[in-house]
Amino acid sequence: MLLVYACTAPSINIHTMETEQGRGMIFHPGCPVLRGEQKMKYSSRHPCHHSPLVRQLLNITGVASVTLFPGHVHIEKSDDPPSLDWTSIKPRILATLIHFFSTKLPPTTHHLAKCKHRHKDNGECVTFGYLDDVEAIIDDLINSR
Repeated sequence: MLLVYACTAPSINIHTMETEQGRGMIFHPGCPVLRGEQKMKYSSRHPCHHSPLVRQLLNITGVASVTLFPGHVHIEKSDDPPSLDWTSIKPRILATLIHFFSTKLPPTTHHLAKCKHRHKDNGECVTFGYLDDVEAIIDDLINSR
């Protein structure tokens, strides 16, 4: 007897659009990226590590910064090495985004972070210490409502 097991991956279509300067690209995954947030910006030198999606994207050679918006992800490429162009970076970014959004995990877990942080008006996250146990409980209560 022959058993055949077929498993199909979820269909996720990500639409892309290059920015005018050519240094950035917008990726529309067709599902919400951030809920209730305006934007969150990360760079490779960034101290916040509460986004598994951003960690994966920043590990791609040539990615300089990632900005999460409610409906899309904006990625800027680095100029180092100067020979990198979108044709070499884009397939890895798309594979990362498709894999991540198919898992149904939240793109950011900043409400679970044990570091004190705030977001500037431009979306950049700034850390300034760690929560003690009482502060963590209060923070969890605030963010769960």
